[in-house]
Amino acid sequence: MDNRRRNDFNKLSREQKLELARALFQRGSDAYTAAKAAFQKVYPTAPDEMIVPGLSHTYVEGVDAALDFIAGAEMFLRDPDDEWLGFGFTYELLYHAYNWHMFLILLPEGTGDLLKSVDDLKRSVETGVDQKALLKDIEDLRDQLTGHRGLPNL
Repeated sequence: MDNRRRNDFNKLSREQKLELARALFQRGSDAYTAAKAAFQKVYPTAPDEMIVPGLSHTYVEGVDAALDFIAGAEMFLRDPDDEWLGFGFTYELLYHAYNWHMFLILLPEGTGDLLKSVDDLKRSVETGVDQKALLKDIEDLRDQLTGHRGLPNL
């Protein structure tokens, strides 16, 4: 998000943010369909195998995890017990937020960058590159595919 958009979002009142959240929840299953169309518009070369997990982490399970966390926070105020804000609610929210950021890191690469990596590996095999270097390139590609790139830069 560029600074202008971030500043615009930060200027929204609490009530405006609650209205946006309400609107998202009122969409029901339409949120998934609308989100898929939006992702395909922004990332036209991304395969469904990349888009579907991102949709799940945001518009299905992620939204529910955020709601559970907020509801758990209110339940804690009504009935102070550490289980309301315990590991379960926070873990689910962090799990989906983390995976959302992994999605953002991987998705822009799309098919083009992955195919380039495969072509580089093929060229290395054809030219008889050092086996240690080839194994490192294979591990790098594996990391690229699985998202093992360390924590996202928030």
